[in-house]
Amino acid sequence: MIPPNLNGGHPMLPNNKDMSSLHSTNRFVREAECKSITGLSRTRRWELEKVGKFPKRIKLGERAVAWLMSDLLNWMEERCNEQ
Repeated sequence: MIPPNLNGGHPMLPNNKDMSSLHSTNRFVREAECKSITGLSRTRRWELEKVGKFPKRIKLGERAVAWLMSDLLNWMEERCNEQ
């Protein structure tokens, strides 16, 4: 088992100081990075998105989508708080 952060937060998320700086960095996250960040397959994220349980993708072009980093971080934080 991974020990919690010294500040008492979840071990897989940055501490509160790091988290606030990540939230202010509102950038696009493409498919491969989204999979790496969330650990969820494209299909599973699509299923969750359709029922409102995953952030909606943003269409960047005809064949390109992305998510906002801040939306993904908020989603992960919510999952951790459900535990």
